[in-house]
Order: sequence, then C-alpha cells, then structure tokens
Amino acid sequence: MVYSSPSYMALVDAGKPVGLTDQNWVRSVHTRIAAGRTRLTQTLDSLTLKHTDSEANFVFFQSPKPVADVREQFVKLGIVTARPFAPLNDWLRISVGTEAEVTRVISALKEIFAT
Repeated sequence: MVYSSPSYMALVDAGKPVGLTDQNWVRSVHTRIAAGRTRLTQTLDSLTLKHTDSEANFVFFQSPKPVADVREQFVKLGIVTARPFAPLNDWLRISVGTEAEVTRVISALKEIFAT
C-alpha cells in the first residue's frame, strides 16, 4: 500500500488535531506500539537476529539471508516490508501494527529465519 497520496495525507492532517487532543487515545496507541515492538524484538533476539534498539513504531534488523529472498518470502506470507535503506542493504524494517499483525509477523519471522 502507498500512504503518501495527497488525499490520504489530507485525511491524516485533518485528523491530527482531534487525535492528539485525546490523551487517552495517544497513551493507548503508545502502549500498543511499545508492546508490539517488545514482542517483535524478543522474537528477533530468540532468533539471534541483530536489530536496532528502536523507540519508534518499527523494528529494523539485519538479515543473515539475502534480503531480496526474505522480502519475497514475507510477500508470499502476506507481509510487506519497508523499502531498502541503502547502504544498509542487508537490513529490513517492519512496522508495528495491530496485535494480530504483530503475531503474523512473528510467525513469519520464525518460519523464515528458524531454518
């Protein structure tokens, strides 16, 4: 999916003031993202995959396998990773989503990297 279209960005901009004034919502999103990020980094640790110490809504990790092959495996499992970040061409970025999405990513990570 592409989220940079002008109509999408206008929608995001229109929602910012309302969303950011609801501090309960902001806290709940922060908590959800932190929990998902923790689950993902614990999985990366269990698979001995090097990763950054993220404080954001994504994890960034180094792949011991060819990244093009890993991306293709993720796509086959219905997961899209972020674009390459040259010169870190052997690293992958995965955004933290809903709890169900994080669970799917964890299953995919285990399937791809446990072998």
